[in-house]
Amino acid sequence: MKRRDGTKLRVDTKWDTRVSLETAEESSISDEDWKNLFTRSISTHFKFYPSFCLINTSFFLAHGNIISLFDIIKKTWLKHFIVEEKVLKVFRNEKDDHLYNLGAYLDNGRIKLIDSSDTTNPDTWEMTLNKYGTAGELVSISSDMEHYRMLYIITKDGDKANLYGFTRETLYIFNTLVHDLRADTIVVPFFSPSDRTEFILYNKGEPDVRIYTHYWDNNADGVLTFYLTLKKHCHMSSGSLITGTLHAAMSTDIE
Repeated sequence: MKRRDGTKLRVDTKWDTRVSLETAEESSISDEDWKNLFTRSISTHFKFYPSFCLINTSFFLAHGNIISLFDIIKKTWLKHFIVEEKVLKVFRNEKDDHLYNLGAYLDNGRIKLIDSSDTTNPDTWEMTLNKYGTAGELVSISSDMEHYRMLYIITKDGDKANLYGFTRETLYIFNTLVHDLRADTIVVPFFSPSDRTEFILYNKGEPDVRIYTHYWDNNADGVLTFYLTLKKHCHMSSGSLITGTLHAAMSTDIE
């Protein structure tokens, strides 16, 4: 609490402590922290900024249906991109070898792209026209955090679960390429020595862990083609040993 003279007080609210002004102690909290106190106290219940992403010196921040662009060198806000729905996630995504654009996954299942001809210059970012969209209710979303090559999306469309992958300005659906896909299947980003991007699909409580890899290669006709294959099927002694939220997995064994 704050008195009219500007003095700030704190009151201990432990169960065995009497709560009153007589037990209040003076606080050394700064004026700036005092201004942010309310926002901090409710930040665990309300996500004002659900997602952010850094590409070179361009920092993107999602809030509501707005994506704001901040130049971390000049320390100034440059642009605010407005989309039609609430932004659930902004993500860095590969558009070519070692070249990236910014993707935004919206509450309506659409994916918007913000692209730049020169990512070292924050002023060059512009929103592009596109028609990418997923079907069904969003269940989970995760990114390849090693190579930034893929965004993985699981949705539930009626009784069917869908697994989407977005990369290089293309939206893929992997339903027929993976095994035992369910609405509660967990996609786990996988860090490994392999040059190819890998991820894990895991159904909680079960002993099966499947590692998939995806890559581009020329087909028999010499056309560059996207492939997704099962690399390894592991069987644990007990699936119940894995509990809580799975963030990522890694291996130092290239095989």
